Amino acid sequence: MAKIGLLSFVKRNFVLDECGYQISDEDRSDEIIGRLEVFRKGKGLCWKNRQYFVKAMQQPDQIYVSKPYRSLIDMQLCLTISKVVRANGVIVVVCFDMAYHDKSTESVQITV
Repeated sequence: MAKIGLLSFVKRNFVLDECGYQISDEDRSDEIIGRLEVFRKGKGLCWKNRQYFVKAMQQPDQIYVSKPYRSLIDMQLCLTISKVVRANGVIVVVCFDMAYHDKSTESVQITV
């Protein structure tokens, strides 16, 4: 069984504390080119108002999949899968950003 973080469509993964602050550097940050250093690292940024954090905390026993959105990291469409995890008495939200490709616009042809 493959580890989720190693799958080709996983852009990055990170961990948030129970207040929404990123407590890990982003995994795969070496693949991010041309972006601000603070976003590459991510540690210390607050994502408490993001739906992937809010929904995960509201339903801690569920896996939450966000709607597609543009990532601040690379401005590409992605969606985030998040889940509350309890380990050694500590509550964290584990997040995985997945590449998202909207195929609904590929076959659109406009003629005048």
